[in-house]
Amino acid sequence: YAPVFFLFLWQTTGFTGLVRAVLGAALGFIGLNIEFIAAKNSDRILASLTENYDYFPWMSLMAYNLWWIVSEARGLATSDKLTVLGMINAKTVGLLMFSSFYGFAALRQYIEGRITQLAKIRDAALIKLLLESLIVINAAFFLFQTQSHDRYAYPLTVFLLLWAPFVIADVKGKVVALKLKIFSSAYILFSLFYFYNLHTALVVNYPNNGLPLLSAAIGPLYTISAAYILLALFGLYVTSLLMTSRLTRRIALAVITVLAGSLLLLNKPLLTKQPVSLTAYTPFISEQAYGTRQTNKAVQSSFGGAYKWTRLSVQYLFYDKGIGTHANSRHVFDIKKHYRTFTADVGIDTEAGAKASAVFEVYGDNKLLFRSPVIKRYDLPHHIKTDITGVTHLTLITKDAGDGNYDDHTDWLNPMLLP
Repeated sequence: YAPVFFLFLWQTTGFTGLVRAVLGAALGFIGLNIEFIAAKNSDRILASLTENYDYFPWMSLMAYNLWWIVSEARGLATSDKLTVLGMINAKTVGLLMFSSFYGFAALRQYIEGRITQLAKIRDAALIKLLLESLIVINAAFFLFQTQSHDRYAYPLTVFLLLWAPFVIADVKGKVVALKLKIFSSAYILFSLFYFYNLHTALVVNYPNNGLPLLSAAIGPLYTISAAYILLALFGLYVTSLLMTSRLTRRIALAVITVLAGSLLLLNKPLLTKQPVSLTAYTPFISEQAYGTRQTNKAVQSSFGGAYKWTRLSVQYLFYDKGIGTHANSRHVFDIKKHYRTFTADVGIDTEAGAKASAVFEVYGDNKLLFRSPVIKRYDLPHHIKTDITGVTHLTLITKDAGDGNYDDHTDWLNPMLLP
């Protein structure tokens, strides 16, 4: 919420107030982390800000949202790296959708707030605008991002109540009975279905702690229906905002245009039938015996931190694109039958020790398509080309060649998918 909140502070307290707020926030941040700063351990600060990234890489963590519907009520067991739109995975689509709603809220806060400032309208209008921004941001975070928890929409129960006085009264401050009925009905409906979402998430983990009647209603029919209803309520809310002014509708149209353009741009290689690097995909299964899969870096970069990484190379032949991994490894990509041929160079990375040796295998939907001979540390890159027509899940495997996996730093170099 920070960007729109600082916008609000600038609109209500001026530039001086904004500077004071930013300095105060910075001072608070330094105070909270002074022990790490003094110990010159800034990596720990960075980790605390980013360690939740992909911690639970699933479509939905019991949040009844868009991805609960897409996963057919299996959000906690469905990877958000599965491809859902052209060549874009669920997580990326979710981030783009959330970013679009955030952009809508922030632009509206800035533009309409600026008009309010120039018109010298009372601060109540700016407070109403801020609450509407917070509601859009919180609801979009809950409804459209993958990896969203059931509890993430809880602030909405408060934001909506704070917003209520601004929408149930007329310009003179008198409560309008019809507006009160509409708001109350929508709020009660949201509360009931969101309570059901929270309750179901509770009883899945603690089956003895729920209400008997609700505890029995946890099947896909009920939970997916709740997701549709929560999405519909948000749609009604956004519609109510669009009805407030032509400017709001223009902002929404601009944001939709940018979103559509982004989706088309990300899918351009597929639409124009161009070769695509496999590094454009994130595997929905990624397993290996040492380190973590590295995109366009050798596997030892897993341990180098933010400022240390090694380029992919075999016998000092360097590659800009590829996957650095380590035997034994298995990486599965959801390519949705879009391609006909897979090509790559494979080999032991230059950074590996002399004992390294490995076998490379390619599977299409669990069917072996290619197996290399044993490749050793001082061998030159081995080129592979295999037919993947009709393949949905492309699997890359490296094995230790039967002599243990010591030093087995394996590279998939310039892996390409050809239409």
